[in-house]
Amino acid sequence: MAGGGSCGRGVRCRGTRTPRPGWSLPQGFASRPGRVSQPIQIDGSPCPAVSTTSRPRAEEGGCMRANSLAKRFDQGRWPRPVSPDSAHNLMLRGARPVTGRQVASRYGLLAHYLPTITLPAVVAQASLGGPGGTWLTPTPYAGCVASYDLGLRSPRDLCMLVDVSRLAHMWGPGTAIPSNLYPTIWRGGAMEFFVPGSIPLRHVRAVIRLHTCGDPT
Repeated sequence: MAGGGSCGRGVRCRGTRTPRPGWSLPQGFASRPGRVSQPIQIDGSPCPAVSTTSRPRAEEGGCMRANSLAKRFDQGRWPRPVSPDSAHNLMLRGARPVTGRQVASRYGLLAHYLPTITLPAVVAQASLGGPGGTWLTPTPYAGCVASYDLGLRSPRDLCMLVDVSRLAHMWGPGTAIPSNLYPTIWRGGAMEFFVPGSIPLRHVRAVIRLHTCGDPT
């Protein structure tokens, strides 16, 4: 039989394994293959239907648009626990900075998300961010998710990949705070780094267009 072996009395089926004592299925799954005992949950919130209205719905933020798996992978690649405080606040509190080389050795390029409408200003000033600083994340986000996990003020349809290896000081990793416009929907929680001041465009290695999935602009 294609894709499998023969199974019979006293014969162990290829591709299966005997559960060890004390082993059990993850919560949310029934004991019978192919059956689910309850709706699968992400971060404790059942998935609602996707909104097609002009504003994001409050119930969408906790489940439908989340990137928990990628975020957890990235958190595990840093040698210490990620601070629950924002990366900007780590700097304000006098936390010890990290070097761009340290960050790049773990994550390679970091992402900076922005609206396309701001691109002319970015090109004109030849840098990302501004006097208030620049926020970056190692986690790749789709346009539908970026504002939710990063706690932004508006949807982002452009991503710039930044080589931080030559930056002298960065703060983080910290945790993105909620949006000040939609705090109950775009809740933040992403892993982030903060660079005081702007970052020259010569550090940008790629520019990627994103789709915002109908969020308000």
